[in-house]
Amino acid sequence: MALHLWSEQDFIAGSPCLDFINTVGDTDKNRIRERLVDEQSLLTWAQCSGMARPDDRVQLGADALPRAILLREQLYSFFSGLARHTPDAGAWFQLRKELADAVAHSELSASDPASMRLEGMDLCSRIALDALALLHSGQLHRLKECARCTWLFLDQSKAQRRRWCRTEACGNRARVERHYRKRSAREQD
Repeated sequence: MALHLWSEQDFIAGSPCLDFINTVGDTDKNRIRERLVDEQSLLTWAQCSGMARPDDRVQLGADALPRAILLREQLYSFFSGLARHTPDAGAWFQLRKELADAVAHSELSASDPASMRLEGMDLCSRIALDALALLHSGQLHRLKECARCTWLFLDQSKAQRRRWCRTEACGNRARVERHYRKRSAREQD
């Protein structure tokens, strides 16, 4: 399987932990197109997302990839439930341990006491801390899931009516399908 080349189109969620959830590529509600295929793709994502700098010492242990994918799916279950206004208590129960471990292993930054020091912290803990920050951000009322795929995002539009992860992707597919259905209906009349 070829490595995915990360671009700005992969970082549309408004939060690194949501962008991490969106590392599954799909065009429907099946989360089957894996973009994190090895440790290098995970590290590259971390650097492109801003969760790690190129000179940063991100810890990737032997179980880094399976642990990251498990965390991603736990985050998806939890945040997609929040987006649908039906929080999943089971997903929260699973996610709590990762959040608690991340907080337990975090250190306050000497230069900015209000933030955590990420240097040397493993990637899953960094992502978990970002998820915790999102939970406390006051932005959850903006959390949505794309109407076509499983990508999550914070709707920053003024009217808060955004439906698609990206207009040029899922939004365009929906417009094409709608046009096809209308055209087919007219031809049948």
